[in-house]
Amino acid sequence: IPEFYNLSNTTNPLTGRNSLQERRTTSAYGTIAVEALTFLYLNFTGRYDKSSTLAIDNNAYFYPSAGLSAVLSDVLELPKAVSFLKARASWAKVNTGFVDATDPYAHILTYSIGGKWNNNPSVVWPGTAIAPQLIPSTVESAEYGIALGLLRNRINVDATYFRNKEYNGFTTVPQSQASGYASLLQNANIYVRKGLEFVVSGTPVLGSDFKWETTFNFSNSHLWLKKATAPGADGFVGNIKEGDRTDRVFITYSQTADGRPIYNSNGSLAFDADPHFFGYADSKWLYGWQNSFNYKNVGLSFSFDGRLGGLIYSTTNQKMWWGGAAIETANSYRDDAIAGNDTYVAPGVVIKDGSVTYDRRGEIVTDTRQYEENTTAVNYISFMQSDAGNALNNYFYYSGSYIKMRELVLSYNLPASWVKGIFKAASVSFIGNNLFILSKIPNVDPDAESDNLQTPSVRSLGFNINLKF
Repeated sequence: IPEFYNLSNTTNPLTGRNSLQERRTTSAYGTIAVEALTFLYLNFTGRYDKSSTLAIDNNAYFYPSAGLSAVLSDVLELPKAVSFLKARASWAKVNTGFVDATDPYAHILTYSIGGKWNNNPSVVWPGTAIAPQLIPSTVESAEYGIALGLLRNRINVDATYFRNKEYNGFTTVPQSQASGYASLLQNANIYVRKGLEFVVSGTPVLGSDFKWETTFNFSNSHLWLKKATAPGADGFVGNIKEGDRTDRVFITYSQTADGRPIYNSNGSLAFDADPHFFGYADSKWLYGWQNSFNYKNVGLSFSFDGRLGGLIYSTTNQKMWWGGAAIETANSYRDDAIAGNDTYVAPGVVIKDGSVTYDRRGEIVTDTRQYEENTTAVNYISFMQSDAGNALNNYFYYSGSYIKMRELVLSYNLPASWVKGIFKAASVSFIGNNLFILSKIPNVDPDAESDNLQTPSVRSLGFNINLKF
């Protein structure tokens, strides 16, 4: 006990009593606990819910959480440059009773409205059966992190690792139609999501008139299939195998092992019987950078953000090539096509001999194909409308990497002498949002990390006047 507690006559800030008094009136265990509370923090939560969207027998669930953190800089002798050091860990379990958040009756077999027959309305019995013992889906989340302050907290680093286990999800599993249903809604499959988050912030310059604050953050997150538990799954969910990331992209357009497009003998784009692996959709990293400068009454702040890597399918570009709106389609081949001439030879190859087989994951198992250059001339407009320029544009999958200037604010605080007797304070600001973007995907704002013909973000410029009375 003396190693943990100072027996000199000093005041304990938690109790207001000196240490000798506390030594006489508390147990040794209690004394250690009080001392530990000065740097160690532990909390628990618990919640109990009932859901009307599950069967009565399984509609109640409890989800707890616990968190532990320790301010190590309060109890350890650290280098002088280290101003603050904190470690933390937390765990939580969350359940959901929603089979479909948009349909509170999705767990019940009911008729739905069908088409009309001779102007008579009809109802339709669903083709998907529902398992009678559906239970809430569950997510168990664990997070570990460390916060570090250096040079009197002029530099701060926060790093986090998280791991979520997602299981008992609501999944539709195919089954024999002899049962009267084509599929069954049941609980199945286990997934794991893992990721990293980093935040580095600081004040590189701090003077009497000038101050610069900056923050840089970056993170990533990916989901893996840990176990396929549906009957007959054989370790797969679709083309995703246990241990694979779930953001794998598959295509059925034929291509060589080094990515060249393959055409049929008539010049049209060839297709494979089975889909093959093409890449990953998730970004490698998401990032952001914020800066704030202040010099006397003038302030300037701006922020950038973006992503690195990952594939985005562009419906906009596909439709532009299909409809001839892409600037690249304004060429002599289109003029020839309008005149009824077939003059366009798509770059790529045709198969001279051999074949290829893929496994269920879309990876090449055997490949004995031999190729020769494609020499078949086709009508350019017909080719674009049937194949829509897929092979020319990497099948309309583009790198999702981009950087965007999210916001810029230039402000000026009016001197107090100017507004004395009128306002307590006044400032005027120029504000710009979405000022520019550098991107590898043309004609599209990749901010949404997908392109389904949605409206892009809008650039805006404005002024703001702030008056305090």
